[in-house]
Amino acid sequence: DALAAGATDFIPCDASSRYVAARVAALARLRNSLASPRIAAGEIEIDLQHRRCVINGRELPLSQKEFDLLVLLAGSYGRTVPRSDLIEGLWQAGAQIEDNTLDVHISRLRRKLGSRCRDQIATTRGIGYRLVPDEESATGAA
Repeated sequence: DALAAGATDFIPCDASSRYVAARVAALARLRNSLASPRIAAGEIEIDLQHRRCVINGRELPLSQKEFDLLVLLAGSYGRTVPRSDLIEGLWQAGAQIEDNTLDVHISRLRRKLGSRCRDQIATTRGIGYRLVPDEESATGAA
């Protein structure tokens, strides 16, 4: 059997041409998503492979930490990411960081996002941060 021999997919010889076309299209989509992993959050497009952030067709220059922080927030677009999860995702376990280190990186990233896009970083007081459309951040930030 082809799958047992190492094939990653199998199409029966009696499959309809419609089925074959659908399988080929699905495999092409899968290949493209694996070849170029991207995160889309609102107006923000993040190319993980090339470590690029594009907003409205323009690249946003980010430091390594700012990029990683934006990836964490965009991956949970609209949902609050706890401070502890952000710290754990940005620094190695056991790293000694100051209490306000995350806040400084959030502030820098907010400044860079600025008026370039409608998506903003909202604070959920006592819990963490979330990336949301600007109009929601104005009404939903605590």
